[in-house]
Amino acid sequence: MRIKNFQLEVPSNNPFKNDKLSRAKDAEVLTNLLKTINEPFVLMVDAGWGKGKTTFLQMWLRYLENDGFFCLYHNALLNDFAEDPMIACVGEIKAFIEKIKISKNKKDKAKKYLDKAKNIGLKLSKSAVPKVIQLVTSGVVDKEVISGILDEFGKERIESYEEDKSSINDFKENLEGLVDLVLKYRQNKRSFVFLIDELDRCRPHYAIEFLERIKHVFDATGVIFVLALNKEQLTKSVKALYGSDFDANGYLRRFFDYQYQLPDPSKENFIDFLYDRFNLDYLLPENKSCPEDNNQRLQIVETLSALSKLFNLSLRDLEQSFTIISIIYRIKNPYEIIYFPLLVTLIALKISDEDLYKKIILEEKTTEDILLKIKRDKIGNQFLQKNHYGMALKVFLEVGFLNYKELRAKMDTYSEKIDNYTITRNNQGLNFVSFAIEIIQKLCSEKYAREEKLIPYHIKKIQASEQFEI
Repeated sequence: MRIKNFQLEVPSNNPFKNDKLSRAKDAEVLTNLLKTINEPFVLMVDAGWGKGKTTFLQMWLRYLENDGFFCLYHNALLNDFAEDPMIACVGEIKAFIEKIKISKNKKDKAKKYLDKAKNIGLKLSKSAVPKVIQLVTSGVVDKEVISGILDEFGKERIESYEEDKSSINDFKENLEGLVDLVLKYRQNKRSFVFLIDELDRCRPHYAIEFLERIKHVFDATGVIFVLALNKEQLTKSVKALYGSDFDANGYLRRFFDYQYQLPDPSKENFIDFLYDRFNLDYLLPENKSCPEDNNQRLQIVETLSALSKLFNLSLRDLEQSFTIISIIYRIKNPYEIIYFPLLVTLIALKISDEDLYKKIILEEKTTEDILLKIKRDKIGNQFLQKNHYGMALKVFLEVGFLNYKELRAKMDTYSEKIDNYTITRNNQGLNFVSFAIEIIQKLCSEKYAREEKLIPYHIKKIQASEQFEI
């Protein structure tokens, strides 16, 4: 069972059919850019963790292929056990050559180019281009530091530089020959695009080595590298290797020709995306927490969408909310019922206003304070009065600290209001109390309601999730 990174279906004929973050426009912009590139090129696509970079790459890859590009996808994190990233890249190219549909004659020629490149690559991976050369040629190390590095690596490493440089040129020539042969298969002569994912999550040494290989070895005509990553995290990897005072941003700029920032999605789209990413349809059974409504997706998505505006939840806050929901459902007993509008509200309150949340637990504040927090905004009022789940939330908050006996008494109170609302023709009030009675009847029918109060019951579930570091 997947906990995170649930992959959406990507239909080949319509790659962005399931695009929940509205990334199709970004794909169009970036594709237009790549169409103008006919030289070695490295593009960074930057977005924070959990914001759909992998899904975007998978969709964009199909989009590019439909537009005539040859594309390779490589998950760097799955291969960072390798001694040298060069081996992993050559391995991906080999697998690609095996599966593309070209004539046997062209495929044999392509394999010859690849074999030559692979042999040179193996030689380079064993000797490794000296770090001192990479740093000196990048211009990021001053002369005093250079002398110290030279002592560390030894004079023999500098003497081998010319040999390594010749091997690199040979590798590029064979790679370009391979790419040119493959591209001739397509009339539009699009570039060969290598899409790299998860590099920011690799070991720092491997991540930087990967960038160095792309810049110094794989910069061949007709080859474009696209790296989807979290720049902030990659910057930390650079500093982990070269020191906290090192100019990591300046260093990284030397590896990338362009950097593209994926815009943050709307909160509504991101919530819908997270629901699928956490695979909650598979995880959550049918849930009857609202009368005549078993749609747990809408219960979570609509409630959290409203609260994200009211409580000013960030995208990171929303992801944390889904993580807590996922943990709660994985560790609870199968027979226990969760009331999503209430659970989601308590989680959102805990994240956005921990002081009020703690005072609710200690009963220093009442649920009326939560209702007031929601009602202070027009959106909140509409949610509580007109939305099915908002109305349910209002009932849950009103009865959240009542025991079983008090619940029965509350239902009688609501029943008495029905006559008054009928006489005064207050349809809105009549609809609400009828709805409230249905919910309380359900609560009273549940075994746990006779033993635990509704809000403390859900708070215990949240507290159990806090034993896990998220």
